[in-house]
Amino acid sequence: MVKNPNSIGISHLAYTLPKNKISIEGLKRKKLITSSAKTLKSFGFKNCYILEDEKIEELLIASAKKMLNAENKKDISLLINCQGINANEYPKKGLSIFKYKAPQLAEILGISSSSSFTLSEQGCGGLLSSINIGREHLASSNSKSVLILAGDCLPKNNNREIMYNVISDAGCGVLLEKNSKKNRILGFKQLSYPYYWDTPKREQELIAAYFTSSKLLIEQTLKDLSIKIEDVDWFVPHNVSKRSWQMLCSITGIPEKKLWMGNIGRVGHTISCDHIINISDMERKNAIKKGDILFLFTFGFGANWTAMVIEH
Repeated sequence: MVKNPNSIGISHLAYTLPKNKISIEGLKRKKLITSSAKTLKSFGFKNCYILEDEKIEELLIASAKKMLNAENKKDISLLINCQGINANEYPKKGLSIFKYKAPQLAEILGISSSSSFTLSEQGCGGLLSSINIGREHLASSNSKSVLILAGDCLPKNNNREIMYNVISDAGCGVLLEKNSKKNRILGFKQLSYPYYWDTPKREQELIAAYFTSSKLLIEQTLKDLSIKIEDVDWFVPHNVSKRSWQMLCSITGIPEKKLWMGNIGRVGHTISCDHIINISDMERKNAIKKGDILFLFTFGFGANWTAMVIEH
């Protein structure tokens, strides 16, 4: 468990969805899901957002612009670009191999004096890992803030159903700051099992390990922070099926009323952006108040089980 020594928190957060929204029935007509529309709707899914004319970089930039202004932009010392999907889009030869997205984003946003890099191969856990890296950077330096952008899009015409979950494209961003007035990070914990690196080969074993490892991580995170389930105001999920979350609640003792599932149907699972989408909407709907304890949980192929606890 890594705890927060300097009241570092998420001061700003935003997300951007593609313009193209399609229903579960529409996905079935386009042959973009394997299961029946009825089955996926019973798991809580209703809609999917798919990039059409836009590029993922446009969603990232739009999210950043919602958060940044001339004042907070000048304090950014590090930009982290997070990709949950390992997309090998390199040209085959020449200097074009060495074109990088993180510095490109920094230049476009006018924060080119900052350092930048891309974090990948953490699957759905990459954003929380990026936030933790940014937090450690701030804790060990004189820097004031770190910008993290995250987003993923599936290849065109790719099946939108992965292990009975509906996948949407999305982009999001967070600004980490010292002495943030909200979303103070209390702790971070991750369980990693390299044995599962070959996701297609280990698919059935991953499914078998999912609930026991999820339970272990949640229990260890609570213990390390000396808090109990009843001390947590909201468990903020990654937007996988309601059915799997109901099962996880039953084996961990998490009351379903503490689980915010408002976006499983509306958006679906976005790989990297679920927590930011959920917290943004919880703020907008006044579902959370100052001082509330939020437990963020996700699982990422690779495989890692990741948790972060924040105080709103």
